[in-house]
Amino acid sequence: GAEHRSEDYSNATDSQAYDTRGLARRLSNGTSSPRPGFMCATVGLTAEELVPYAFKYCKGQVEVGKSYEVHYVHSSAGYSREDLAGADFDGIDDGLGGAANGRGMLNPMIVVQAQVFQVVNGGQDVEDMLHGWTVVNLSNSVMYSGSTTGQS
Repeated sequence: GAEHRSEDYSNATDSQAYDTRGLARRLSNGTSSPRPGFMCATVGLTAEELVPYAFKYCKGQVEVGKSYEVHYVHSSAGYSREDLAGADFDGIDDGLGGAANGRGMLNPMIVVQAQVFQVVNGGQDVEDMLHGWTVVNLSNSVMYSGSTTGQS
């Protein structure tokens, strides 16, 4: 689910169910599931859009009707194509750690883009979620300076 609540993804049912089990918010250690975030409403979806699907390549619990937030981290400390030629990718930090500490730079510029997707049958086909931002219509986008979790 989405990390932050908005009008478009405000369903906290899964988060509240998780909280009632008395589990504290934490990073996943591979044996437990992370706390779900806010979900998009399913009220306007048809029965056909909510038919379960057996995902072949997704790791973890991916379910039709649920919402997923994907982050794209960019940094001035990132690696160029030339830096990556022939590189051992296991030795390259990714995510915010790599963005903040990449190439030993002090105080790099970091930009985090995030998108929230709701998985439905017959929805818009997004062929590549790995390599970046796929929004076509930016009318519902938000931009702010500050921390990665909200305005500072």
